[in-house]
Amino acid sequence: MLYKGDTLYLDWLEDGIAELVFDAPGSVNKLDTATVASLGEAIGVLEQQSDLKGLLLRSNKAAFIVGADITEFLSLFLVPEEQLSQWLHFANSVFNRLEDLPVPTIAAVNGYALGGGCECVLATDYRLATPDLRIGSAGNQTGHHAGLWRFCTYATYAGR
Repeated sequence: MLYKGDTLYLDWLEDGIAELVFDAPGSVNKLDTATVASLGEAIGVLEQQSDLKGLLLRSNKAAFIVGADITEFLSLFLVPEEQLSQWLHFANSVFNRLEDLPVPTIAAVNGYALGGGCECVLATDYRLATPDLRIGSAGNQTGHHAGLWRFCTYATYAGR
């Protein structure tokens, strides 16, 4: 086991291929602040692996990631603007680091990949989806923008 957090783990498959598995307690994976921090730690472990040849991301749940943990919204939005901005930049840096890994990255996506789950998928080089996949952001329907910035590439990848 390369890394074990409360909501995800990282391990070797074989021949230099690592597997990052989202597996939060409960029925779904949410991209809460603890999961973003844990993802950053797992990526830090990957960045130190000289024998890394590839990375597979997947979920142990019926859905990849259902989005942010909305129960955290109030506490996040009540912090000073500078603190919220720092957190958003940190979260974006985690996905940038995933995107910048020097090996091929593949997301095996099932069920739902919403909000930050969609961001995570878009940060990989390749995406494999089950026929039941629902991907996107609820913010697109409610008139607010995503907290992160990877959605500008979403239209580029749609249909690939």
